Amino acid sequence: MIAEHFNQLNTLRPAVLASASRLMAVCAADLQVLAATDDFTAEFQVVLSETGVAA
Repeated sequence: MIAEHFNQLNTLRPAVLASASRLMAVCAADLQVLAATDDFTAEFQVVLSETGVAA
């Protein structure tokens, strides 16, 4: 049961990351809301590219 849960989460990972990427873009472009620092920007871009999600 637990393994099925994590397998399902792994299946949803690309969609969740794509949603996060779009939300960040909307916040920056439409709301001018940006992260205070770029501490995790590089890592997030790596995760997106490894998952096949366009930034």
